[in-house]
Amino acid sequence: MTTKTLLFALWPDDRQRDRMRDFIVPVTKLIDGRAVERREWHITLVYIGGLDERHIPELQAAAKAIRFDPFRLRLDRMEFWPRPKIAAMVPPTIPPELERLVQDLSGIVFAAGVETQERV
Repeated sequence: MTTKTLLFALWPDDRQRDRMRDFIVPVTKLIDGRAVERREWHITLVYIGGLDERHIPELQAAAKAIRFDPFRLRLDRMEFWPRPKIAAMVPPTIPPELERLVQDLSGIVFAAGVETQERV
């Protein structure tokens, strides 16, 4: 059995990453840790963790079938999460459309009988 670390996430485009960089870089000079490469910056929606790769096509197909309304997500502050030792940009509020998307993604993971792992 081959396992892969899997998650559903939003992946900012280059323009969005440039705007994030302008906020993140000054903060990284104030904290101890290892910087994540810019191309890896993402917004985790559902973290699944280690998964038998045989389940990946099923989850991908179900995720492609999800329909959601567009939304704006404003990331305007930094938080430090001690357990995973991660500094993260966070929004002041979660748009309802994003909440529904996360619920729908979590639902397909649950329906597939896959257990998610808590990261924070």
